[in-house]
Amino acid sequence: MHYFYMISQDGSSSHMDPLNYAFLLLLVFLITVLASIGGVGGSFVIIPLLLFFGYDFIFAATMGLLLNIINTATASRRHLQQEVVDFSVASHLIVGSLVGAPLGAYISEFLPVDTITLIFGITVLLLGLQMIQQRNKESLAPFELSRRVKFVIMVFVGIVIGIMSGLLGIGGGALVLPFLLLMGYPTRVAAGTSAFTVFFASIFGFVSKLALNQPEIDWVVFFGGDLMSILGAYLGSHLMHFKINQSQIKMVIAFLMLSIGAKLLMEQL
Repeated sequence: MHYFYMISQDGSSSHMDPLNYAFLLLLVFLITVLASIGGVGGSFVIIPLLLFFGYDFIFAATMGLLLNIINTATASRRHLQQEVVDFSVASHLIVGSLVGAPLGAYISEFLPVDTITLIFGITVLLLGLQMIQQRNKESLAPFELSRRVKFVIMVFVGIVIGIMSGLLGIGGGALVLPFLLLMGYPTRVAAGTSAFTVFFASIFGFVSKLALNQPEIDWVVFFGGDLMSILGAYLGSHLMHFKINQSQIKMVIAFLMLSIGAKLLMEQL
């Protein structure tokens, strides 16, 4: 009979208690609800959560991408209905991420786990600071660039997003949104295009992780996390119709990211 297990901090195998499973899945549900309301992916919180429960980084990053796919699929559906996705822009970012995702997963094969965790901690910390900085800004002063130069830059940014997905297990939405605002796109179009792009970047990263890094999967968390993320994304999407202050939700997420990033850095330094 197959038993699910976790790797404890000292490297020994230990069985996962059903109560711990229930608590972990409840947290995944709550994080997904908040992330959906805030309009961001939840992988940057899900990954440290799984690390805290004793899972290795490769599995945590793979699960983060899978749950990000579910979350951004819900957001993308809403944005497509509102017709705020610029497919011309998204196509360039998606092509870049298709190249970058397997590259990121390949690079992770040669980097020590501690190094990847350190990079992840720094990234989360910077993204948290960025979210706080942009909390009250609806748009940014755009750069004046030619159409051709913009698209070349977009492909490059797509590659960076893909590398982030394949290496760190995050979709890169916090990078795409301000980038599109800097390129002069309206806020609603930037948000819709960002969610649509991150959906595909997360898929490419997830497939690359499975194919190249071959994580050892805990199927209870795998399927249970899927279900909780679907329910959380649905509830979060529904709650967005009510007068919930998205700015305050984003601030909660940002401070959570800062705490997580600081903790990971202190552990690795």
